[in-house]
Amino acid sequence: MTPTLTPFQPPAWLIGGFPVFFVLVWVLATALMGLLTGWFQLQAQFPSNDEPPLLRLRMQSGTMGWMGLNRILTLDACQSGLRVGIWRMFGPFQRPFQVPWDQIEAESVRFLLMRSTRLSFGRPAAGRLSISPRAWERLKAAVR
Repeated sequence: MTPTLTPFQPPAWLIGGFPVFFVLVWVLATALMGLLTGWFQLQAQFPSNDEPPLLRLRMQSGTMGWMGLNRILTLDACQSGLRVGIWRMFGPFQRPFQVPWDQIEAESVRFLLMRSTRLSFGRPAAGRLSISPRAWERLKAAVR
């Protein structure tokens, strides 16, 4: 007589617990991202308002701290300042922040063969964001 194989049946707690575990890990990871990038400090120091943007650049990439934020940033050029936002899925606790133009210092930086524009927010700098030079030029041109 040959033994019959029965398919693996995972326990019910594993089936019900995995989605909860996944959501908890995701929330923890995005909160950690907010801490490591300095986003929480920036949103506290530079609260956003409902001012309509003169130019909105969606799906932008940037670097805050040592973390790459690839195609998840929204950059708004408003009359009073630069508003920086992140997709809600990647930042459920990160609210947009808006830095007045006179609180932004920009410098061109080069790393290997890549150029970027590093924006320092506040005096002294409370945080930094590196974006493409083209995006920075478009944002500045929108408020002239």
